[in-house]
Amino acid sequence: MLTASLAAQSLGDFAKKIEEERKVQKPASRVYTDKDLDKAPKGAPAPATPASAPATSGTVEQRESDRRDEYRKIARKDEAYWKERMRTAQSILDADRTYLAAATAREKELARQLNRDAADVIYVRDGKVYAEADGRWQAAVAEVSRLTALVETDRLAIGSLEEEARRANVPPGWLRP
Repeated sequence: MLTASLAAQSLGDFAKKIEEERKVQKPASRVYTDKDLDKAPKGAPAPATPASAPATSGTVEQRESDRRDEYRKIARKDEAYWKERMRTAQSILDADRTYLAAATAREKELARQLNRDAADVIYVRDGKVYAEADGRWQAAVAEVSRLTALVETDRLAIGSLEEEARRANVPPGWLRP
């Protein structure tokens, strides 16, 4: 039955019908201005741009201004920018390493106190004193673990900064102190 109805309709009739549907369903285009953006609530998503909108809207002067602004953004990432980013990342890593060394020393001292000689009868028999020492030692172990993870995160951040600089064709000398 479906084939009979298709055969009865000519290709020309079908094309006319499709063209009429397109005319009826033609979406209204909308141009968004700065005023529309000011009205939008802060948390609202940006309005979707139509797929048929040209990529180069605006006047020639506006497009040139946009290109110059983009170039300025790129040009600002000069040697001083990259040196400062690397210096900041390295100083954070150095500070975290210092904290890790101090926490490790504290953890070792607390472990030494916790494992006193069996001749210290008062310490071994007094469960409260032992429990307090054990609690301090466990807190120090947790702090050492946290700082170890932080140092590793700092190392990864420096690695990703170096990779970002490599992709931006930054000379390696700009990243050295």
